[in-house]
Amino acid sequence: MKKSIAIIGAGPAGCTLATLLQRQGHKVALFNDSKKTEIFVGESLIPAIIPILRELGVEEEVKKFSVHKPGATVWINPQNFAEASFGGGMGSLPTYAYNTNRKTFDTLLLKTALDSGVKLFEFKAEIETEGDRVLLSDKSLKNCEEFFKEQPDFIVDASGRKRVISNTLKLPSTKGKRMDTALFAHVKERKFNENYGDIHMHLATKGWCWRIPLPDKTSVGLVINKDKLAEFGETLEDQFDNYLKTDPKLKSFFEDVQRVTPIQKYSNYQLASDRIVG
Repeated sequence: MKKSIAIIGAGPAGCTLATLLQRQGHKVALFNDSKKTEIFVGESLIPAIIPILRELGVEEEVKKFSVHKPGATVWINPQNFAEASFGGGMGSLPTYAYNTNRKTFDTLLLKTALDSGVKLFEFKAEIETEGDRVLLSDKSLKNCEEFFKEQPDFIVDASGRKRVISNTLKLPSTKGKRMDTALFAHVKERKFNENYGDIHMHLATKGWCWRIPLPDKTSVGLVINKDKLAEFGETLEDQFDNYLKTDPKLKSFFEDVQRVTPIQKYSNYQLASDRIVG
């Protein structure tokens, strides 16, 4: 039986799910909060994503604006590193992935969903509860211009860290023990003397760091206990720049680096809702 489905969040998960459900004949709407801040994290894909890109029919397009990724390189210090190639021990999965421009990637997946017939609503979906049932608010249902003549059969929360349904239902969550903060930005930096294309992960003195080669820049992120970051300045920019310039395990990789974006910040990647269906 065909269902009506509302998906909150038009990121990669929401767009992929919308496309696949629409192709199965369901009636699908995506709700995209157009006021959301553009993010540039999650640019380094893994081999398990490739079959999904193929099913969507977009791998060749992704390939055009991405860097081929054969594996990962882990640095203990500037003199010692080890490579883990996707070619070894991955079973039936492809032996590669891609490092990709997140904005271009998201735009492609959204276009794919719309081309399949998914309806896009460019406003923040408001939800309410009736007992333990999740509903679109009367206002949101009205703004759907009769696309949904009544409440959809399913509402899917693909809002990621916003946890729209979890927060509305006040579902319990589990918080991990580590209180790390991630600061990340894009830089003009081409120092990949070894294993270009890999995601590079560096053991730092007080945390760890990533470098991801993109076609015209490099994604750099620091993951450090939040209390340690305060030692390197008051602003996010000072903390990010000063840490890269002073950490003995990292500074040789970031000589004469020019940061080309503002700093973005995430905290506690370990927060998880205790219930995700129902």
